[in-house]
Amino acid sequence: GPARAQRANLEASFPSVSFFLFTALTWLTDWSRLRIVKQDQKGKIPLYWGITADGFLAFADDSDLLRGSCGKSIATFPE
Repeated sequence: GPARAQRANLEASFPSVSFFLFTALTWLTDWSRLRIVKQDQKGKIPLYWGITADGFLAFADDSDLLRGSCGKSIATFPE
């Protein structure tokens, strides 16, 4: 129906952000914080990641948003 078509359109247009959200220096012990990260299906929207000053992973489709929190530890997310 229409709702399914809208959902498919959104899934194709935006990167979905999910990954292991844990500090970079700590093993994952809380599986409730498990996430998966992937780019949009067509690869047209860039996705960047970095490590914040307090050691957390951060993701955004705008690298300028990450610069304030991650400084120079920003990279494009692999396809």
